Amino acid sequence: MEKNSVVITGVGPVSAIGTGRNEFWEALTAGRHGFRPITLCDASRSPSKIAAEIPDFRLDRFVTDGDIMARRTPRPVQLALAASVLALHDAGIDLDDCDPDRLGVYVGTSVGNLETILELNSRYQKSGSAPPHASFHAFNHSAACVIS
Repeated sequence: MEKNSVVITGVGPVSAIGTGRNEFWEALTAGRHGFRPITLCDASRSPSKIAAEIPDFRLDRFVTDGDIMARRTPRPVQLALAASVLALHDAGIDLDDCDPDRLGVYVGTSVGNLETILELNSRYQKSGSAPPHASFHAFNHSAACVIS
């Protein structure tokens, strides 16, 4: 193996067609899609009325006290955290036995926590302040920070 090699040891899909390696792979190989009418937001003013949502997602299925964490954590961060937990389990990695200098987190995102940014802006415009914990989640890298 080369000095700068990267090894992917586990996968953790959290998607509209399935969550977890087996469920996702079965749906993928069966040719199922995850598109359905939009239910998680008001799409009445949008030209598109369908999306690939994950309507039954609950963070407490993946982390201890996930229901509490979910109250203040944006959905994109919750999805990323669940995916990382699944990938760790899939790889059989015990974090207590890992050398922290040899483990890293990389999360790619395009718009990140856009909903949080818009909510904070609206709140700031009305009251002149925003809660500190919410400001952390306005950054695109907050998912990587939470996972780390």
